[in-house]
Amino acid sequence: MNIAVCDDIKLVRQGIVAECERIRESSGRDFNILEYDNIQNLKRDIGDIDILLLDIEIGEDSGIDVKDYIEENRLDTIIIFVTGYDSYVKESFGINVLGFIDKSEVGEKLSSYLTRAIEIKTGSNFTIEGLNIRNIKYVQSDGAYVRLISEDSREILHRESMNEMEEVLKEYDFCRAHRCYVINFRYVKKIITVGHGKRYVVIDDKRLKVSDKYVFKFIDRYKQYCIKELNNV
Repeated sequence: MNIAVCDDIKLVRQGIVAECERIRESSGRDFNILEYDNIQNLKRDIGDIDILLLDIEIGEDSGIDVKDYIEENRLDTIIIFVTGYDSYVKESFGINVLGFIDKSEVGEKLSSYLTRAIEIKTGSNFTIEGLNIRNIKYVQSDGAYVRLISEDSREILHRESMNEMEEVLKEYDFCRAHRCYVINFRYVKKIITVGHGKRYVVIDDKRLKVSDKYVFKFIDRYKQYCIKELNNV
């Protein structure tokens, strides 16, 4: 596993690397630590990087652009922003972003974030049909099966009922929105209201209906999810 640190200030970068080395030694986990002081070299190797500890302002370049590049190219790199620029928090959100650490709090917070990222990358999180649930955008009913819609737009049939899937996924960031959909909050762009109070979840450019039966529970769970993500930032 490759963990990269990208910061253009050498002393800061070395401090983050030293903390990664301390975490590696104390945890007994095996991973490589790579250093980058510019985005050009980082992008050259990005396909080989599993976890990226990234500053937001790197010289005249932006770590937000790196985040966008990773998401546009559907790479599976997990990003942890390590920066002092809290004014960019809103822009730093994204599918691949696990969290946001202030540089002054690296010693206190990096271990928990890095441990969580490593667990995700090593597959210790739950999988269905070979898909890490983190990469399932939503589950759709399909007769006796359900259809798993993945982050890379694959559709995989899985023989379980929607009720069974709802039960399996309730401990994660999924929630039933309709008799036909169980949705991963991670991929929700927004919830919209149209017509006579009809609500829809927007994922990519697709609208998925939220039925009256599930609307209050879904919105409440989504608010809890958003609060949790803000606390992680």
